[in-house]
Amino acid sequence: MPKYNSPKRTWKYSNDFKVNITSVNSKLCCIVQVCVIAIYTLLLTFIDPSFWLHPFGPIVKNIPIVVLIGYVYASNVNIGSTKIK
Repeated sequence: MPKYNSPKRTWKYSNDFKVNITSVNSKLCCIVQVCVIAIYTLLLTFIDPSFWLHPFGPIVKNIPIVVLIGYVYASNVNIGSTKIK
C-alpha cells in the first residue's frame, strides 16, 4: 500500500519509486501537444506533400486530434489526474 508524504505531495512506494501527482498542468500539456503536431505537420508537408493524400492519412488525422486537444484545453479536463482531499 503506498504511503502519502504530505509535504512533498508525492506517492512513495516501497521500492522508492515516486510519482509526482501535481506537477502537470493540463493547459500547458495541450499547448505543447498542438505545437508538436503543428511542427510535425509542417515538416511532412514540406518534405513530401503527397502525405496529405496518403490512404492512411498521416497528416489528415492531425485535424481531429487538434480539435480534441482544443476541447480538452477549453474544458480544462485533467485526464488521469488524482485529487487528494
